[in-house]
Amino acid sequence: MLGTSNTVWATVPVRAVLAISPATCGIADQSLFVILSLAFERNVSQFSTAYLAFHPQESQEGPTASCLCFVTPDGQRTMRTCLGASEHLSSASMLPSGWTDNAVLLHCEGYCLYRPQLAREAMTAAKQAGALVSIDLASFECVANCKAALLELLQDGLLDLVFANEEEAFALLEAVGQQVPPGGDKVEAAQHFVLQHAQTCVVSLGARGCIARARDGRVGSSPAGGVKVVDTIGAGDYFTSGFLYAHLLGCSLQQCAAVGCAAGSEAVQTKGAILSDAAWQRLRRTLSAIMGTAPAKMVDVAATEASKVLVAA
Repeated sequence: MLGTSNTVWATVPVRAVLAISPATCGIADQSLFVILSLAFERNVSQFSTAYLAFHPQESQEGPTASCLCFVTPDGQRTMRTCLGASEHLSSASMLPSGWTDNAVLLHCEGYCLYRPQLAREAMTAAKQAGALVSIDLASFECVANCKAALLELLQDGLLDLVFANEEEAFALLEAVGQQVPPGGDKVEAAQHFVLQHAQTCVVSLGARGCIARARDGRVGSSPAGGVKVVDTIGAGDYFTSGFLYAHLLGCSLQQCAAVGCAAGSEAVQTKGAILSDAAWQRLRRTLSAIMGTAPAKMVDVAATEASKVLVAA
């Protein structure tokens, strides 16, 4: 996804965006992110747009983007993605006028690297507007296939926060040809490489939680929830949205890591990517304990500043 705190440009079906983005799943009553969706799709009538302030645009150039998820009995998933009509969203000039107004963060899914011109133009515009830019590396295949585009964006200082899982972190090391001595920490090595260019690098470790490092030497980590895994679909997106939520509210790196893991832990206990009302209530209580303030109240304060977060795939 290519986006900011209040805006989502989707290269996946609207329902998938509603299921996994913080805007509508909302850690705090759907006010965490306000979604404007610019999804290039042939047929959007089958998808719910109840939470969209700006209805998706349609394109006749290809099928609706889709993602097929395979889930094994142990709850692990593999995804096969078809970018479909979204591949025709090739330039930031195709985005609505004023899309960066009041933006505080542009969050990009790694799949946007398959459209390097769009990624670069959008990130540059966001940075010029004073917004942070974050990216989730999406898959080890994405890192391998788009390494040139990713490295150029890093080297040009267009990325502030980089999210990856272990496989993606290892793929990045391989892409840059960096060797780690026997017994060395490959995750830490990958993070130190990223931190030559970005401010923060976060690596999720599955059942072992996560580790986050900042360029200034700060480190934050958190264990996973130790819960029974039902389905890992959407867990990474919940983790990222939780981390960014806490980050934008000025929480410490340790708190950001804990909030991300709390959100991801709720996600893996649910079949599919939509949390139940009970799960949201439980998550809000957990976040309140981590951050020391009721999340809903904190978001209400943030909302008064008319800031927005953009999310783009």
